[in-house]
Amino acid sequence: GTGGLEKLAGDAQGRDVQVETIKKLANSRISNLTQHISALKAKNTELEKLVGDAQRHDDKLETIKKLANSRMANITKQHQANISALQAKNIELQFLVSDAQEREEAMKARASLREETISKLKAKLRKKLAGDAQPHVEQEETMNEPLDMKSAVIVDLANSRMANITKSFEAKLAAKEVEVKELEAAGAQDVELIAALTNQIENLTQQLQITQASLVPRLSERHSSAAPMVQLPPTRVPPPFNPAFTQQQRVPAAGGPGSGGD
Repeated sequence: GTGGLEKLAGDAQGRDVQVETIKKLANSRISNLTQHISALKAKNTELEKLVGDAQRHDDKLETIKKLANSRMANITKQHQANISALQAKNIELQFLVSDAQEREEAMKARASLREETISKLKAKLRKKLAGDAQPHVEQEETMNEPLDMKSAVIVDLANSRMANITKSFEAKLAAKEVEVKELEAAGAQDVELIAALTNQIENLTQQLQITQASLVPRLSERHSSAAPMVQLPPTRVPPPFNPAFTQQQRVPAAGGPGSGGD
């Protein structure tokens, strides 16, 4: 009897010790699992932050691309306007050259007509006076002198008028040439700015591709035992820039008087 009770008591005590040991092991295991879960949550939070940063970087690049495309469109439009203005100036310049040439020819024709008329009148008077008596010779010379003076005055006036027209035309031509050079310089600056913006877009796109390419393997290695990876958004590569204008569209600067152009 007594020995049996002691044996039962010993067995019960052994089982209590065993249960206590199992409880400690279970608590330790639960604590480890809790810590592991906390670590996984922290890694998941870090992963979400990295993905958010990549998305913001992609959004920023997209905004820059839109601004650059808008700027390039405006520059192209302005360049086309500059070309149209240059063509209009060229047409106006050709008109001024043609008008000046017509004026010059008209002045030469009028001067020639005056000289011819004066010569005919002088010849007619000389012929008429030659048939008279000798006393009329002095009268012929006296009448001939005012005609010569009048002819010289007419020629001087014509030359002065032609010089003034030529000087005015040269001043207008110089002003038009300055405007043409300014428009050509503005067009060259537009081309350089478009090339710089295109290069900036390509550099930003390459930078984003490199960042995403290095981010995916690093996150996969660090979180291989964690929850499934969040897929990064695809990189949007901008199309190559192809300006709507070419150097052949540039209108050459007009030359001096007498030079024409289509």
